[in-house]
Amino acid sequence: MDSKKEGGDEPMAGKTFSKAVLTLGLLLVFSASVFAGTTGKIEGKVVDQKTGNPLPGVNVIIMGTQMGASTDINGHYFVNNVPVGRYALKASMIGYTPQIVKNIMVSADLSTSINFRLEPTVLQVGKPIVVTAERPLVEKDITSTTRIVTPEEFMRQPIRTFNGVIASTAGVDGTHFRGGMGNDIAWMVDGLQVDDPLSGGQAVTLSNIAIEEVQVITGGFNAEYGEAMSGVVNVITKSGGPRLSAFYRYTTDNGTNLLSKDLDFDYDSHELSLGGPVPFTNKKIRFFTSLVLGLQGVSDPRKMDNQIQQLINEGYKMPYGLDANGNRVNDFLTLNPKIASNKYWLNHNRRQRYETTWKFTYNVSPGLQLRFGGFYERNQWERYPFSGTGQTPERSYYWVAENYTNYLRMNSQFYLGISHQINSRTFYEFTINRFETNYKTGLVDGIWKKDANGKYLRDSNGNLIVDQKFHWWQDYKFFEPTWKPLDPKEYRKQKWQNPFNPFGVYNNWQTAGASTRRYEQRFLSYYGAKFTLTSQITQHHQLKTGFEGRLHKAVRHYNSLPWRPDPFRNDYEVHPQIFNAYFQDTAEWPGLIVNAGVRFDYMNPEKEHRSDKMDRFSPLVPTEPKWKISPRLGISHPITDRTVLHFQYGKFFQSPDFLDLYANLDPDVARSYDYIGNPDMNPLKTTAYELGITHQLGLNSKIEITGYFKDMYDLQTIRYIPVVPNPISKYDNRQYGDAKGIEFTFTKRLSNFWATQATYSLSQARTMAFSTANEFVSGETNPETGIRYYFPEKLFPTGYDRTHIININFDFRLPKKSGPKIAGFYPLENSGINIITRSRSGTPYTRTNYKGETVEERNSSRRPWYFNMDMRLTRDFNLFGMHAQLFMEIFNVTNRTNILNVYSYTQDPIRTGEIINEQSFKDGISEGDPTWKWQKVKDLNHDGHISQHEEYLGYLKSFHFLRRTASNFGPPRIIHFGFQINY
Repeated sequence: MDSKKEGGDEPMAGKTFSKAVLTLGLLLVFSASVFAGTTGKIEGKVVDQKTGNPLPGVNVIIMGTQMGASTDINGHYFVNNVPVGRYALKASMIGYTPQIVKNIMVSADLSTSINFRLEPTVLQVGKPIVVTAERPLVEKDITSTTRIVTPEEFMRQPIRTFNGVIASTAGVDGTHFRGGMGNDIAWMVDGLQVDDPLSGGQAVTLSNIAIEEVQVITGGFNAEYGEAMSGVVNVITKSGGPRLSAFYRYTTDNGTNLLSKDLDFDYDSHELSLGGPVPFTNKKIRFFTSLVLGLQGVSDPRKMDNQIQQLINEGYKMPYGLDANGNRVNDFLTLNPKIASNKYWLNHNRRQRYETTWKFTYNVSPGLQLRFGGFYERNQWERYPFSGTGQTPERSYYWVAENYTNYLRMNSQFYLGISHQINSRTFYEFTINRFETNYKTGLVDGIWKKDANGKYLRDSNGNLIVDQKFHWWQDYKFFEPTWKPLDPKEYRKQKWQNPFNPFGVYNNWQTAGASTRRYEQRFLSYYGAKFTLTSQITQHHQLKTGFEGRLHKAVRHYNSLPWRPDPFRNDYEVHPQIFNAYFQDTAEWPGLIVNAGVRFDYMNPEKEHRSDKMDRFSPLVPTEPKWKISPRLGISHPITDRTVLHFQYGKFFQSPDFLDLYANLDPDVARSYDYIGNPDMNPLKTTAYELGITHQLGLNSKIEITGYFKDMYDLQTIRYIPVVPNPISKYDNRQYGDAKGIEFTFTKRLSNFWATQATYSLSQARTMAFSTANEFVSGETNPETGIRYYFPEKLFPTGYDRTHIININFDFRLPKKSGPKIAGFYPLENSGINIITRSRSGTPYTRTNYKGETVEERNSSRRPWYFNMDMRLTRDFNLFGMHAQLFMEIFNVTNRTNILNVYSYTQDPIRTGEIINEQSFKDGISEGDPTWKWQKVKDLNHDGHISQHEEYLGYLKSFHFLRRTASNFGPPRIIHFGFQINY
């Protein structure tokens, strides 16, 4: 039942809502956005090896911990609330030889089944029987498509963060899960939500060295998960073990210039972790911490033409530029002196990132544990903007180097939790936390210098080096025009143009203000409290219930065109509230596992809205909170020990991005091109179905086939309202979409030296709503009336629809004393290679004519296929009793030129189709024009005069260079070398 009818506009009465909340509160009085689990369960049965009879009273303990259980009269046991990780389990009983099972992996929210067959004995046995457990290929209790990845797997792959793990999952393209929008995923770290509610999507990226497990759920999910429609990414960070451990990894591309001058991108990464018991605490307090530092001279190289390289080889240098008043401004082309010939270096493309994580666990008593943990991440980078459309060339900023854009993002989380085992069947967890994300973009303060005449310069001594440099530990400091009066040193008041470029052309190299055209600061924090109660009430039923509340503070300061007295502004501070609760029953029988649950979601925007949607200046009225009750059902049916059939059904609810709720609500900002937020928007809703089968092939392989279908309602769009005298565009829910597909996954675990996983996804994602930004800017107008009109409302492919996605991960390992033997030595022992290949069909776009008018139905054409291969080579060895490794990583092994975007008129990544002949150029610019300046590079006959023809040739050469947009191409080949050691 929803607070509003599907797609409707009338809210429920407050009285009805209050009754619903009261009823649910009574139901859950003893029980977030998301309730991602961080613990699992070990269960099983102990029998006599000779007779097969169950053994009651057997002690089953998790070695190195205070956790354990005793078997009941039927020989069954279970241990709840086991943190994610690997363990050894010991079963012992008088009259029987003890047995230890090692290498048991426990995953979040799942049961691990370990059975014992104890051997009777009449003598005291000193040494127990030791068995090594092997993770089952077919997980019988998984009721939806879930991929679980451990460090043993992802540390072998050419990836750095958990995003690399996600990228190889069936049905995933970047952050689009099964045709989802990209901002409809729940991102979790240690059971707490860490996405950005302001802009939607992922906010945090942690290094792999801090991660114990990654769960990627692409299908429907249980009632404990919410505030997502397409999937869940649940990251569990490492905890300290019973012994001290340490790890260090260094990765660099230093030395690659010996192979090729095009391979050195000034990349250096240091990763360090330390964990174990805190001294003098009798191992009751354990810790784990990690620190990562990443420095990149070129954070996003693109495989493009080598025209910049050719210009530099020809000895081109830029002495200075001119502002609009003709004043000299020193300029420079920012290429690292060490690799000044690298053709892939783009101006101002550095990145400096560091992160730290920490977790302390205090085992107060066998049933009571306290936890304190969190992370801090700082990422700052600079670049000229990539247009992302192939239509607006970012290369117009190459020779106006003083106006590049800087970005800064900081994320942090702190949490304190308690886990209390009330008895052998029941435990609860309570956690309080604070999450914060802070994002800024604009021009950086402190880089401007004055010369003797009081002019602001960036290169005061003319040595082509910025006067003030930033160190990686220093945060960028921005000019903040939101709070300060503008002056010329902060944001240029007029266009800055530079005729001193390789073509001598004035107008093509310019920028107004900053290259990003804006200053923006976004800040979001929330305080949260979360409670869960889990009880194994019978052998077959585990009940789980919980609730979570979050109090947000969201602040935005946005100033577009900040050098103007009447800029676009969007400033606000809001305090939305989110509350969630759920009840779930996991029922397990030998031939049937059922996850049945119900979830309650509540969102209060805490912001008034206009009473009349057609009148921006109508009175403000309170906004009704939005709420929804969503059923979830997952079924797993083990047909045999090797074959499992699963089914998933659920309804899912997600609040709109806060930027869309609160944008431009101030009526004083009544300027053209404004779009208005809508605090009264409905939540986005999805109904999803999934059916799949998993079958084990032999001892080490399995195949999975899954089909799915999703209905998506109340999708966001921008609604054009033609009111008089000023039409407005407003965020609203008025569209529908769907997604369907089938996925195939083949997995072979490591045996006979090799392992592999191959996935193929065939899918279709459609919508009646273009992206909100495109709805706003691309609505065409009727040439007769001048009124904007839209395409007929019908389903068409989304802009991120991928029909085919193919991933192949191949891993080859040679253990000790394996491979060729030379003079008694095995040179390739303890070595390995991991190769990941990804192929994707192109995404849709709409073709246009030379005027930019559409000539076909929306998204009827497709960009080219994408193909990429990455590789990691390793060689392990012993170094003073520690495990060490040398490795090499190669990204884009084949150095393929992947085309990411094309011009909509020519369907080509370089040619725009624009025709500039000499006559049309003459009609636009003639001798005497202010931009008609003598430049040596244009004076082809060296007569001291620029003719019309010479001006035309310079402009033509400049124009073609300008349109060779780097963002239309993928990255080139990248090679890293590295060393790691762990103790």
